[in-house]
Amino acid sequence: MYNQNMNNEKNNEKSLETSDESITTVETATDTAATDSTAATDKAKTYKSFFFSRRSAWLVVCTLTLGALVFNLLRMFVFRVKVTLPDYEWSSTEEFNAKNFQTLSADKNGDITLLQITDLHLYNGTCSFDRKTFKLIEQLVKDSEPDLIVVTGDAIMTLNNVKIMKKASIFFDDLCAKYESKWCLVFGNHDAWGYGDKTALADVLSKSKYCMFQIGPTNLSSDGHTLTLGNYAINVVDSTGNYKCSLVMMDSNERGVTKEEGRYAPITPATIEWYEWFINGMTAANGGEVVPSLAFFHIPLAESKFMLADTEMGTEGFIEKVCSSDLNTGMYQKMVELGSTLAVFNGHDHQNSYQNYYDGGNVLLTNCVTCGYFAYGAKEYKGGRVIKLNVNQPELVFETYSIFAD
Repeated sequence: MYNQNMNNEKNNEKSLETSDESITTVETATDTAATDSTAATDKAKTYKSFFFSRRSAWLVVCTLTLGALVFNLLRMFVFRVKVTLPDYEWSSTEEFNAKNFQTLSADKNGDITLLQITDLHLYNGTCSFDRKTFKLIEQLVKDSEPDLIVVTGDAIMTLNNVKIMKKASIFFDDLCAKYESKWCLVFGNHDAWGYGDKTALADVLSKSKYCMFQIGPTNLSSDGHTLTLGNYAINVVDSTGNYKCSLVMMDSNERGVTKEEGRYAPITPATIEWYEWFINGMTAANGGEVVPSLAFFHIPLAESKFMLADTEMGTEGFIEKVCSSDLNTGMYQKMVELGSTLAVFNGHDHQNSYQNYYDGGNVLLTNCVTCGYFAYGAKEYKGGRVIKLNVNQPELVFETYSIFAD
């Protein structure tokens, strides 16, 4: 009986131990499940927090970007900086007076040197690219010793274009004071792509001490296009004051607005009429004898593209395609007809430095490489173009050649 009781007690103890173990196992499983559930919840919270933090960051970035875009668009198209300029409504019936145009005197030997530079694409006037551009320009001026520096467009390419044009103006004025020169400018297709339009830029240029820029007629634009401004001329005279050569500066327009024009707009018909009026006026002022002229504007004529149509890309002076308007308004034909303009000097296509005659004509078509380091183009195609004139010969003698950065 005693043994039987003992066995029963042992069996009861084992049952209790087994029960305790079962309880412990259940508690452990419950704790593990609870831990896993907590971890899963924490992970979900972390993922949710990460998702919403990334989403919030993207919302902030998108909001700031959209805000900046709207701000710049408003400044460019609604609150754009404009200056009221003297309104010069030119007419082809207007009486011509050569004395209304500035003059540049050749030396006693009849020599005069021009330096063409183009497509500076200044960004802020102080960045490393702009400093290299300024350094190159000074080296070109030092080497060529020009009487006049001609900037054929795209001097600047920035939203703060009026501010940077002021910096450029100060730079050129200081440069001209140092090297006893003068400078002038025609507008390109990028100069007015900013907070200020051409009136604001023209206002800056007209206040420059050494700049020969003139505002010119204010009514030469075509419908739907940006304002055409800065059509003027500088007459080269000999030691006795006789007119020997006219340097004709023209605004070649900006972007095309019709399918026929393509990417770039052509020189406006009104500008061509003004050119004809000027050339005929100078002929009359010179006793009926045609005064030779050189023309400077930014975007090449269609004839430059035609001239190089059969030339292999990569040939010396022809590194990239000619980007002209698809619409030919007849500027080249008018030059041939009037028989005054001996050469055309363009920029725009940064790596081209060609010079040649189109279809056996007598108007030399040339292009100048960029001098801007913020502009596209390989560094070996940075430089300018020198134009040397002698006005003491029976007929005007000129030569032109490209110069490049070291």
